[in-house]
Amino acid sequence: MSSESSSKSAINEGLYSTFRSLGYDGATLAALSRATGLSKASLYYHFPGGKQEMAATLLRDSVTQLNLLAFKQLNKKKRTANERIQRFLAGFSEYVSHGQENCLAAILVMGGARPLFLSSIKQQTESWLADLTNAYTEAGLSDKKARRKALEMFTSLYGGLCMAQMLDDPKIFQQTVNRLSKDAE
Repeated sequence: MSSESSSKSAINEGLYSTFRSLGYDGATLAALSRATGLSKASLYYHFPGGKQEMAATLLRDSVTQLNLLAFKQLNKKKRTANERIQRFLAGFSEYVSHGQENCLAAILVMGGARPLFLSSIKQQTESWLADLTNAYTEAGLSDKKARRKALEMFTSLYGGLCMAQMLDDPKIFQQTVNRLSKDAE
């Protein structure tokens, strides 16, 4: 890895950590500057669009990471639909560090950032729901039941993640993932 890409990676990691822990509204330029070790002017050099551009860049990276870890699993046709759903759950759990970290997309639709990112996050979420619905359809459920099951899974995952964060207990999220995985057997 070149020093430029290594440096960019370190900057993005500092930004990502700050947005995940403080939310969009709490991620002030001062906090982002501290997290990256860059001055505010340097942050604007890397992200001329400011905080909104930083968050948009991280959201694209986050969607890519979530697709690779979780949603790509749903399209591996060599496995049964139930196996793909279980691998999806494992990948989603890995993405949120087994309940220790927040999902950036969920954070960005909260508070002041909602109008900035809702449209793209809603579109991406619909696509993810379609992928999960297709897996449930392939597992033998009707279209209507498959869609309901996909919505219930998302609700359980994000609800479990939220409760794990609220109670500072990642085991709550892992229990949710384990229950959903067992249901998919």
